[in-house]
Amino acid sequence: MNIIQKSITEAPDPFIVHGVNLRGKYNKGVAKAVRNVWPLAYEEYIRVFHKSKLGDYNIVKISSTLSIVNLFSQETYGNYGVHANLEAIITGLWTFLNEHKPSSIAIPQIGCGLGGLIWKDVEEAFIELEKATGTIFNVYVGAKI
Repeated sequence: MNIIQKSITEAPDPFIVHGVNLRGKYNKGVAKAVRNVWPLAYEEYIRVFHKSKLGDYNIVKISSTLSIVNLFSQETYGNYGVHANLEAIITGLWTFLNEHKPSSIAIPQIGCGLGGLIWKDVEEAFIELEKATGTIFNVYVGAKI
């Protein structure tokens, strides 16, 4: 795992994976940064969120070298409390990584900002997923909003 002190919008990885909610809101945190740079990721999210469930994901092809992965990691949203679901994050990532087999992904500290999870718990899950799949996790910790 690599911790990278830059905005995830600057990532060179072929897949940028980030967490989204099931309520149609994509206006804060990493989702807002993604929306500002790649509006198509938001448009596709709006198209599918109402028929998605925790742990699902949708892939939005931005170019021949970049796809955004909207991972449905939380039911609700807000500024306080825990909204993200670690099990949904693990399940969604496991499925995505096994179906697409990327050598690396760009990912934020998913669920840890507005989602309310503790980074140590998410980090442990990332380490286990890396070991199990061989995918390198490039964790971006400096979202520009």
